Amino acid sequence: MILKKALKIIYSGKNFLMDVVFPKECVLCKKEGASLCLNCLTKYFKFTGFYCPFCRKRIPPSDEPKCSDYCFSKTHIKAVFSLSEYSDKSTKEAVRNFKFSGIYDIGRIFGEFISKNHLLAKLTAKNDFSAVCVPLHKKNLQKRGFNQSEILAIAISAGLGIPFLKNGIVKIKKTGHQVETKNKEERLKNLTGAFSVPDAKLVAGKNILLVDDIITTGATLAECAGELKKAGAKKIYGITIAR
Repeated sequence: MILKKALKIIYSGKNFLMDVVFPKECVLCKKEGASLCLNCLTKYFKFTGFYCPFCRKRIPPSDEPKCSDYCFSKTHIKAVFSLSEYSDKSTKEAVRNFKFSGIYDIGRIFGEFISKNHLLAKLTAKNDFSAVCVPLHKKNLQKRGFNQSEILAIAISAGLGIPFLKNGIVKIKKTGHQVETKNKEERLKNLTGAFSVPDAKLVAGKNILLVDDIITTGATLAECAGELKKAGAKKIYGITIAR
């Protein structure tokens, strides 16, 4: 316990020293203070609300947002909640800095901002929700050094006051990059058998917020949701920074 406290103090001191020597600046406006400032968050990132990950139609807010039974059967996801559009220049710049430049703080800021949305707070307040992140294969994790979806999920779970289930789902098959596949069918084929739930008891009977950084065709979220559903998860909603 003493060692743990001492390490925490050393780590905090190191971060403080780094912030003094190399002050954080917003990746968008370059203002010092934070990796992504509140002004840019409120200016550039507008909540797109809930939408269907299959047909892409917007879903009106309700106690249980959901598209048609047909769409649900294709993804096992009732709805996806996204913060912004990836086609937006500011969104793309912020996500790329988070994902490829290793500015982890951006993920925490995004997660905290997302968790403050009243629609998500209303959705999770009356139900037994837990957060699960889309995993990286262990080789990709070693290469990158972090899982951007995990950083985001931890911040969202803390903000909403719900558990984060680390290793709720894992990636057991290394796959090619999804952006290199031409269409949704190829992406689904690329991901078949790639994910597994190592401990079904961890997710059985629970409602899940499945967190990823961005969603394009929705194939990754759908494949993960299918495995979580097989393991006994109940309602599954997707959460992403961008769509």
